[in-house]
Order: sequence, then structure tokens, then C-alpha cells
Amino acid sequence: MTLIEIFSIIIIHWIADFIMQSDYDAKNKSKFFHALFSHTITYSLVWFLVGACLVLLNFRFSFWNYEQWDLSLFVLITFVCHTITDYFTSRLNGKLAPKEEVIMLKWDKNQPEQAFIRFPKGRSYHNLFISIGGDQVLHYVQLFLTYQLLK
Repeated sequence: MTLIEIFSIIIIHWIADFIMQSDYDAKNKSKFFHALFSHTITYSLVWFLVGACLVLLNFRFSFWNYEQWDLSLFVLITFVCHTITDYFTSRLNGKLAPKEEVIMLKWDKNQPEQAFIRFPKGRSYHNLFISIGGDQVLHYVQLFLTYQLLK
């Protein structure tokens, strides 16, 4: 795999998995299948659109030479694997994330209450970030292996 191929996979994954993920999907994919499905459909659509654009624009990167591998099969495998991975890791992350506390304060009797959110002291983010990092490792392993096998 060339550096262009590796960097392309990393950047496209980052755009598809983080930038294109809606706030609703990020907060609810651990609880509702429709939010998980919405996220993974969007994620896969980004992969397909970027690949299709590069094919249509006739870029000559070996990474996007349609004759060397099948973009549709890559996107299908990626969709299935990303859905399965996020199904489990988002549920784990939901359990590891510190739960916020909402505090209602009223400073003045003529003003409405104001809500403040705080996280409880002593709750560690360490295991949450280990889980998020593991999720990303699984995604990259799948992307690199799928690409390599189809190339």
C-alpha cells in the first residue's frame, strides 16, 4: 500500500465517521438502531461518493483505479463491518462515558432558572478513550484489509 492510499483511507474515514456524523446519531446510536443505521448509511455513502467522484474524474491514483477493485463491494463490506463494530463499541462507550448532572439555578426571583451541566468528580475518561481508540483501530484494520484483499 502506498502512502497516498494509506492517507486517503485515513482522511476519508475521518470525514465519514466524525465530520459527517450528526449530533443525534452520535448521541443515540448506542440506544436506537435507526440512529446507528443512519450513521453507517451516511458513512458508507461518503465512501461511495468519494470513490465514484475519483473514478468519474478519472484520477490516476492506483488507489482509485476501478479496474483493480470493485468500489461497490468495498462499500458493502465496509457498511456491514462498520455497523457491526459500532453496534458493540457504541454501547460500550455509552456505559463508559461519565454521566452529566444538570443543575438548575435561579439567581434572581425575576429571572427564569438557568441550567448548568457538570460531570461528577472522580469519574475517569480513561476507559472511554481506550474504547474509542479500540473502535478506530477496528475500523482501520477493516478498511486496510478490505482494500488490500480487493486490490
